[in-house]
Amino acid sequence: MGDWQVLADLSLADLILWVRRPGRDGAPEEWSAVAHARPTTAPLVFVEDVVGRRRPGDEQMDWAAARGGRVHVGAREVRPGTLVDEDVVGIRTSRHARRCVAVLTRHTPAAVLRSPHRLEQQYRVMADDLLTMVSEGEFPTVAAATGRRRGAPRVGDGVIHLDAEGTITSASPNAVSALHRTGVGEGIVGQRLLDLVSDLPRTASSSLSPVDEGLPVVLAGRAAWWAEIDTGVVQVAVRAIPVVIGGRRTGAVVLLRDVTSLRRGEEALLSHEASVREVHHRVKNSLQTVTALLRLQVRRVEDPAAREALETAMHRLGAISVVHESLAQTAEEEVDLDPVVDRVVRSVTELAREVGEGGGMGYQRRGSLGRMPSERASAVAMVVSELAQNVVTHAAASQVVVEARRARVGEHRVLEVSVEDDGAGMTGDRAASGTGLGRQIVEALVADLGGTIRWESARPQGTRAVFTVAL
Repeated sequence: MGDWQVLADLSLADLILWVRRPGRDGAPEEWSAVAHARPTTAPLVFVEDVVGRRRPGDEQMDWAAARGGRVHVGAREVRPGTLVDEDVVGIRTSRHARRCVAVLTRHTPAAVLRSPHRLEQQYRVMADDLLTMVSEGEFPTVAAATGRRRGAPRVGDGVIHLDAEGTITSASPNAVSALHRTGVGEGIVGQRLLDLVSDLPRTASSSLSPVDEGLPVVLAGRAAWWAEIDTGVVQVAVRAIPVVIGGRRTGAVVLLRDVTSLRRGEEALLSHEASVREVHHRVKNSLQTVTALLRLQVRRVEDPAAREALETAMHRLGAISVVHESLAQTAEEEVDLDPVVDRVVRSVTELAREVGEGGGMGYQRRGSLGRMPSERASAVAMVVSELAQNVVTHAAASQVVVEARRARVGEHRVLEVSVEDDGAGMTGDRAASGTGLGRQIVEALVADLGGTIRWESARPQGTRAVFTVAL
């Protein structure tokens, strides 16, 4: 189904996918519609959604399911006064599959068949080839499906029909226009597509770019893949679908799309993302420079209170620096908090070990904090850093455990994080009476995040700080 829009557009028809279902109340098996594709190149047959509709089995559908073949049913009235031409095709998962897993029906408006345009005739010739491949398990090729790729060409963007030698037998007007924009001249029918593109002039910039080694094979219609024609001025995405009938390649369907404006937009976006990453990188470097200066100052300060204040400032700057370092390594504006919190807590314990506090303290994280926008991630990292620093300074603990979970409180989703130690612990009254700067910073940050924080005793000993953050 990832590739069947191509078939619907070439067929100028609606496609419905049917599977067998047990009949209601012991009745015989029925066919149930499980997917529906509408064409973008022709009027619709079914405006309403047909998924879920049931249909009793008939001779044509049963034969197609049993043999894996293709049956032309003919005219059928889908609604009063509306006639469509119907085909039934059994779907195999591969050429060697013994049974069909589903049945495809193609519904073509009678008006399309009565006065077909030359382009519509060309479309239906290619569609009939692909339908035969479907019945033989040759289409689509799962490994080569490119319908999900950004900028992948569609039938309406331009389509070319090649014979087994790679010669163009027909081309849609949009395909001709796309080739003209690359520099191909008039009269392309009857010429080999590979030769036309190989003779194109290249600009200096395109001659220096990497060569797409798959392009010749795609242009010859020999590989079910995609490539890109790049002249340095114009970029055209090309997708080839080899036509293989009875195990023999008889030609190919080639889709083309001018993606010049799309590629320029992508280049501008990449340039912007690179600039944003560079900004985060420079902020991280600046914070690390300030931290290094504070570390030098700590070594010269003899007053214990002043040393503690400078060390605490280093921890806070370090927490923010880790967040910006994570942002400098990705193009996204969201941060994965798990590695950030791990680095923040470990840096606190390692720095404490250097100055003779909390030596040998272990760290463990349970659960995942998930991803969060950068400004909120910085605040969460700061809160965890302050709580870990409090453990190192006051708890005399051997281990600190950070546990996280995401939950729903009423209609709101929250992140709940607990920082627990196994130290001497403190009573509820003492916990409630804290007025230090670190606690004030924590409470202010949590309030800004739309959350709450509480302190409680851990079991069998220690203290646990639990804060929630609105998501």
